[in-house]
Amino acid sequence: MDITQILLNAQSPDPAIRNTAEQSLKQSESQNYSGFTLSLCAELCNELKPVDARRLAGLILKNSLDARDKDTRAIYSQRWLSLDEETRGQVKKNLLSALSSETKEVRHVSAQVIAKVGAVELPNSMWNNLVETLLNNITTPSTIGAKQASLEVLGYLCEESAIGNIPVQVLISQSNQILTAVVQGMRFDDPAATKEQ
Repeated sequence: MDITQILLNAQSPDPAIRNTAEQSLKQSESQNYSGFTLSLCAELCNELKPVDARRLAGLILKNSLDARDKDTRAIYSQRWLSLDEETRGQVKKNLLSALSSETKEVRHVSAQVIAKVGAVELPNSMWNNLVETLLNNITTPSTIGAKQASLEVLGYLCEESAIGNIPVQVLISQSNQILTAVVQGMRFDDPAATKEQ
């Protein structure tokens, strides 16, 4: 069964179908985390897939990076950091591209996942160009949706810092860039900016 069908089945009102799908996802996550993350990210970024499957792919990916329990969060963070650089790079590249999705729900969940990846990587001196990349999304000609989603990521990163997942020093060093991005994001010269996108 392909990942799309598993994700759709995981949302089924039939408990037997839903439980089977959830078990399949858990098994994939525990047996091949690298393949699991790449599959979920590919699903999230594929404009031809059903929105419900894409949204759930993003939520599962986000939840594989974070937990309320500090010890579990540390285990999840270490699991992410243990992925090879190529896999992490591919996931991050795809997540950033999903900020330009035609679908608002996909942009939103992608912003959440990017912030969770940032919460793991930034404190470890990784993905140091994230804020700069988001700033470029906001200041260069792109869709209003991509600008809004990039601003949303910055907001989530600040929240991650406020709750202690990203040391304040990490974001302080980029505070001028963040403020520039917010100011630039508030300058919507496009008349379409007044509509919800």
